[in-house]
Amino acid sequence: MTAQNMDTIILPDLISTCPFKLECNQEYEIVSAETDAWLNSYGISNSESMTKYNRFWALAYPHASRTTLRNTSDAMTLMFMIDDLFDTSYGKGISDKTKQQLFKNIVDCFQPAGSFKPLTPFTTALHDWWQRMLDSTTPHFQEHFLNAYRIGVETVLSVLADKKTGQSVPDLETYIRIRRKTSFGDAGLAFIEYIFDIVLPDECWSNEALQHLSDCVTDVAAFANLSTLFLDKIIYLSHIEYIQSGMTAHDTGTIILPDLISTCPFKLECNLEYEIVSAETNAWLTAYGILYSESMTKYNLYWALIYPHANRTRLGNTCDAFTLFFLIDDLLDTSYGKGISDKTKQQLLKNTLDCFQPTGSFKPLTSFAEALRDWWQRMRYSATPHFQERFINSYRIGLETILSLLADKKTCQSVPNLGTYIRIRRKTSFGDVGLAFIEYIFDIILPDECWSNEALQHLMNCVIDISAFANDIYSFNVEQIHDQYNLITVLMHDDSSLTIQQAMDRAGQMIIDRYNDFERIRREIPSWGKEIDAQVEKYINEATCIVSGNLHWRFEIPKYFGIQTEEVKRARCIKLLSPKTALRGSMIDRKNKEKI
Repeated sequence: MTAQNMDTIILPDLISTCPFKLECNQEYEIVSAETDAWLNSYGISNSESMTKYNRFWALAYPHASRTTLRNTSDAMTLMFMIDDLFDTSYGKGISDKTKQQLFKNIVDCFQPAGSFKPLTPFTTALHDWWQRMLDSTTPHFQEHFLNAYRIGVETVLSVLADKKTGQSVPDLETYIRIRRKTSFGDAGLAFIEYIFDIVLPDECWSNEALQHLSDCVTDVAAFANLSTLFLDKIIYLSHIEYIQSGMTAHDTGTIILPDLISTCPFKLECNLEYEIVSAETNAWLTAYGILYSESMTKYNLYWALIYPHANRTRLGNTCDAFTLFFLIDDLLDTSYGKGISDKTKQQLLKNTLDCFQPTGSFKPLTSFAEALRDWWQRMRYSATPHFQERFINSYRIGLETILSLLADKKTCQSVPNLGTYIRIRRKTSFGDVGLAFIEYIFDIILPDECWSNEALQHLMNCVIDISAFANDIYSFNVEQIHDQYNLITVLMHDDSSLTIQQAMDRAGQMIIDRYNDFERIRREIPSWGKEIDAQVEKYINEATCIVSGNLHWRFEIPKYFGIQTEEVKRARCIKLLSPKTALRGSMIDRKNKEKI
């Protein structure tokens, strides 16, 4: 099909020629669910195709907080649905007069409470939304939004009225002036003021250059109505200089984290049993005298995110064990150089491995080990021998690798090359342990032929690598204080010309490459018959939840970014902690020592 084909047209390439970066708000799925529930409370059914409207606002306002994105999504999704209703019903029972009445009723939504009479559930919801906004927005935004929206609706009403007397096509300049109003572009721009608390003096708004800039945004969005992706890119970026808060890559003390969440192809879900299971795990830990702070309860959320389809019993057993592992890891991390020697760490870690010995031969050194031991006795009666074998083998390999690294610290501080580091990291991340629990939770029993299949092994390595590399990226700022190496420092060690930002970008690309590898390899998995294929498919689907849950959870705890987690998730900018000045020298010194 070519342009010479009279029945075919080729759309202009607007996306690859667009100079602006595309991003997606990381609160999208949560906000989308909240907006859908809000619409449903008014009896407004938001069909699957209509949920894409929520994604529009996540793309148009990628840096909005959860609350401001939610308020924006509620209103704009309503307006989209009203517009869709008129379009799909055009000439099918809704007269122009009725449309005019409905549009006027929309404008009336913004009257004071008590003086408004809604004609539809849409206007009831919109009126209630506006009453909410009156308490949370500036008078300046309210005036800007109302004026822009009123002008847009009045222009639409005028166009509808003109249809009765003539169908003449306006000239280009007239059309552009009309289209700027009927596209409601100024209303979309007004939300930038609301979302980012922007209050500019009248001198700015009356500035001809700024007005022209805003017109460019509105025109591109309106003219490119065929391509919502392009429209999404445009809306916020024309005003980016006003909303970036000065945090850029050119700031020598700042690094920009790679965008791992919006590029992730896997859906985020949360287990509905989360709160009940969390309370049960907390009570179980308390019974062993293990104090469980408020921030630590976020560990239970982790398992609810990576195993969203587990039943209550299986999720509870999983939470009990893994929360213990997290607490032990946290204890050793936060006590680094503060009274716990490497020898003591080795003893404590070995003691956790001894938990899985036969009854009667184990002596716990800590309450953690005692609790873990009792958990394992419980699991022996509810888990298959196949799971028990895979779990213990995976845990033993991971623990022995950590013990080996602790022993090596006495004699060598060399940084491994990238290939060696990846092999080590796959073990120390305990990724195989997390995957083994998929077998337990969903009663998956696959023959050895499946586990030895190269494609399936590669697929699981992708899952492990993504989770481990993401942790390295997010924890880098904290770990570099102690001169500990991870993926970022390994990349800089392999290529001493890399800056921290360049190493971050390269690490992010490694994760994106593995997203793509996963999707490609998934199509290469062979068939082992209908029954086994169904189990393999279930295993792979649940493995994707480990990826998405892992990425999102890192922003639910203060371990990586302190109290700035929400801001870092939104802007992806972090200030390097003080040892940054010594990092490059440390990398070079290590290379020189290794040469000697």
